Amino acid sequence: MCKRENTTWIATLVLFFFCFSSHAQWKLHGVPNQVVKSSRIKSNATPMSLPFWDDFSFVNTIADTLWFEKNTVRVMDDMGINLPSLGVAVFDGLNAAGSPYVTDDLISSGFNDLLLSRPVKLNEVPPANRTDKVFLSFAWQWKGKGEGPDPGDYLQIDFKDDNGNWVPVKVINVIGTLNENNFTNELIPIVDTKYFHETFQFRIRNYGRRSGAFDTWLIDYVYLNQFRSATDLSFPDRALASQPGSIFGNYTAVPAPHFKENFIFTAPSISVQSNNAGFTVLEINTDIQTTYYENEIATDLPSVNLEVNRNIEEFDNFQRKNILLLNLPNETNTAIFPTNYDSLKITLSYILGSGDNKIIGSEPFADYDPAIYAPIDFRYNDTTQVIYDVRSYYAYDDDEAEFAVSLDQDNYLGAQKFEMLTTERDTLTAVYIYFPTLAGQLSSLVEISIWADDAGVPSTTPIQTFNIPINRTGLDTYQKVKLGTGVIVDPIFYIGWREPQNGFVAIGLDKSSKAENILYENTNGTWQAVNGIDGAIMIRPAFEKADIITGIEQTDTQVNVFPNPNQTGDIFLPVQSEVISWSNINGSNIAFEVETNTHVKKISMLQKQIGLSIIQFKVGQTIYTKKIITN
Repeated sequence: MCKRENTTWIATLVLFFFCFSSHAQWKLHGVPNQVVKSSRIKSNATPMSLPFWDDFSFVNTIADTLWFEKNTVRVMDDMGINLPSLGVAVFDGLNAAGSPYVTDDLISSGFNDLLLSRPVKLNEVPPANRTDKVFLSFAWQWKGKGEGPDPGDYLQIDFKDDNGNWVPVKVINVIGTLNENNFTNELIPIVDTKYFHETFQFRIRNYGRRSGAFDTWLIDYVYLNQFRSATDLSFPDRALASQPGSIFGNYTAVPAPHFKENFIFTAPSISVQSNNAGFTVLEINTDIQTTYYENEIATDLPSVNLEVNRNIEEFDNFQRKNILLLNLPNETNTAIFPTNYDSLKITLSYILGSGDNKIIGSEPFADYDPAIYAPIDFRYNDTTQVIYDVRSYYAYDDDEAEFAVSLDQDNYLGAQKFEMLTTERDTLTAVYIYFPTLAGQLSSLVEISIWADDAGVPSTTPIQTFNIPINRTGLDTYQKVKLGTGVIVDPIFYIGWREPQNGFVAIGLDKSSKAENILYENTNGTWQAVNGIDGAIMIRPAFEKADIITGIEQTDTQVNVFPNPNQTGDIFLPVQSEVISWSNINGSNIAFEVETNTHVKKISMLQKQIGLSIIQFKVGQTIYTKKIITN
């Protein structure tokens, strides 16, 4: 059970919200997802003929032509470890929209996600094949990058017989130590005569907690066919099995001025998996296409192949390889990078020349037998594409949040590390943060800080701290936080937040990010690295032209706030001051009005709040934070 002490947020748990423990001081939350409809023609209940095959290559959706019921399952390409192919079906306690099944009972268990096949005409299987040649197979993984199922949780497969009854045929239990780093192949024979009817169906369900993604199972390569055997786990498919790494190392986006100064590419790696028994050769093609912007005018350059001289890759039985890009882009190649640009959009496309769907005898290594596999198309998972931005900001994430993350206790600090391409100091002018729209007791205000580097961890005192109201503007939409006239940062710096006392702050988490060793926490006055959180927090530092603020002045000797303490909720500031925020100790905004007189500004609470509060204001180029006591 997820517990946050000294607050009452559990009592107000409602739709779209869950949490589970991934690290001692961090909590992950489910976020609403964009459910993308498949481009395939929608199915009805009309029975289909064998074969049945789904490799979940259409990420964010389920093939409508194959599944009669599938709206509870999400398809993602970044939740598994060592994927057999890009795209897996995720079974947990969330439906396809990212919502928990139960919101009023955190420990309630039951059946959750469901994949129910379209009716299949097993009556068409010849009697000679019904005793030992019809099998259902799939690959499964326990936990992956999610939360591992608990003892008592399980994955269940049922068959529908000729009387319409559902019969459990396989239960995968949480027993002992399951391997979370590899997929296990399951092969289930179909031999009973009661299953060889015109409307046979199978279903896959997970049993576990219903209040969120506490118990995660991953499914890939669901395959039902005849002409198989008890050892038949091979099919003529070679697949891309990961998204490629970034050409900017950990980053998916970098500022254009820094990129121009230090034009460095990292060779991205992509995983390729051979899922057939036997030797094969594969070709890898990687194309790069650049769109450049100058004075807000976009120009598309022709695509350029980067693998012209690559030799073929040889694969043995069921072999997996991580393949590096052979020829990195060259900064002097004007066919890829123009001489003048304000920003770039770089698109990298990978095409696997796998020989998939090549009919036996048509060429060497061809292994597709239409009599067995038609109309299966094994080429769907042979291509992928990734886009990198060269604009004004750094980003680890890919614009899509799989989860959100918050800190476990009030006043805990969390931070994310950024290391610029440049070796010079620069002016940070804005921060983009994705605050997902969750339900529950959310805070409306957050304290954001920027820290310098101190021997590999954030500094004890931040460069600048400021309170901002949170605007949750929509799915995967960032809130831009302007930093006034800018903040000077060294090549290594940190951005993070303080968990408020009133409500909680959740920030988007991109599980697909391959960035490592970038998260830090401060729970007792000392910073330490965070382990066990896969992915990157969706915070993006931006660099533009601005004046400079070197820090935040918090002493009470240079600018007077009076009367302090006060009896009325009214205080006076210098006339040239500009109020940034006023909040109570719980982090909630205090509504106020401003009256300007000849020499002072009168700041008045619209509704008097007794106790300690914090006001932040700017005078000239200095920002002040003052503690106010109202009796």
